[in-house]
Amino acid sequence: MTTQNTQTQPASPAPAGTTNKQKKRTLLCVTGLSPQIVTETLYALAVHEHWYAEEIHILSTQKGKQHADNELLHPDRAMLARFWREYGNGHPLPKIRIEAAAGLDGDLLDITDPDSSATMADAIVTKVRELTKNDDRAIHASIAGGRKSMGFLLGYAMSMYGQVQDRLSHVLVTPTEFESHTDFFYKPLASQILHTRDGKTPTPLNTDDANIVLAELPFVRMRTLLGKSANKLLARPLSFAALVEEMQYGGCEPQLTIDVAGSTLNCRGKTIPLAPKEMALYALIAEYQLQGKSFNLEDITHDWSRLEELYWIAKGRDINNRNDVDAAERQRFANGEFWLSKAGMADDKKGKDNIRVVITDIRDKLHNAFAGQCVALRLIPAQAKRGNCRYTLGGKDAPQIILTGLSLPGRAGSDTTQPVLNQPASLRQHTAASTAE
Repeated sequence: MTTQNTQTQPASPAPAGTTNKQKKRTLLCVTGLSPQIVTETLYALAVHEHWYAEEIHILSTQKGKQHADNELLHPDRAMLARFWREYGNGHPLPKIRIEAAAGLDGDLLDITDPDSSATMADAIVTKVRELTKNDDRAIHASIAGGRKSMGFLLGYAMSMYGQVQDRLSHVLVTPTEFESHTDFFYKPLASQILHTRDGKTPTPLNTDDANIVLAELPFVRMRTLLGKSANKLLARPLSFAALVEEMQYGGCEPQLTIDVAGSTLNCRGKTIPLAPKEMALYALIAEYQLQGKSFNLEDITHDWSRLEELYWIAKGRDINNRNDVDAAERQRFANGEFWLSKAGMADDKKGKDNIRVVITDIRDKLHNAFAGQCVALRLIPAQAKRGNCRYTLGGKDAPQIILTGLSLPGRAGSDTTQPVLNQPASLRQHTAASTAE
């Protein structure tokens, strides 16, 4: 869920020396339960550098978003507007967008386990990619808020996506009593007395004694070092883990070759053998993906003939040749390999569960082959959404797919560049072109 505030104050004339082509000044923050870092960073930028944000993006958890909404925007507090009235120097109040990282189960409540940490990482990468995809912003990113991992992830994302005009900093507030005080958001023009809330006797604090400065954090801009290959990679909506791994490969995305006749997968120098039933199901999902569709387990009856064809190709046998495969063997395939006849597949829970077991077996083989590498996740048949029956390869991180071996080599009139029965025209073109390469 996102909160936006687009209310602006009247614009003042542009400062001397600026042009209409000036990049939009954008403050990007990650926050936890202390949204004060937003106004503290704005204070340091305005007072020490005369840098005034035109837009603010805040990324947090659901709880953190609620705190930021209440403290910065709610009329009873409105700390952003209060700060801007004192230090905005006539510039329009910046537009602000407050977001909670969202996963499959909705907005992220907190970072409490590896899954929620990965969700936050992906949200940060997505936000930084979105803000840096065009060269029209000058981003100042603050790593001061939220859990320590959030600051690290933001800094790392800026290193991968950041451009020459972008900056990274941490805000420093002293004495430390101000840093932890829930009512201190910036150093007001008129001094105020706050009181510490620890101990039986609160200690008075004069805001005139507060000091707020920025520690600039130099960072390596990877997109500059990797050149054109990085720009192509960074334009794709990859997860954080996948992006880090692809950067290690110099920005080259993985290419997956599915050899049905050989019953093997080939990717990044590794060959992974699959059982014929695993290959048949994997190749069927890939065929759907090459058409821009997802494989629907609920509609498996419509794919039964194709699944059977792929199975026998992976076995090295020709379904259209009775000397290779007779009717009894075909029935044993239906009842033995996938446990069901063609007619009963769609509604039989046992059949669906068995196909899920096949997918699990494929996943285990890929994890074993690519131990510790995120590329395995890009090759695994994954549910398009949690709990449904649609599957794709790798989800949003799908690899480049080459589907080959769709007919048996060494047979009269047969060639691995030619598709077998019922292959869509789009696949025939893709396969022929891919094999020719």
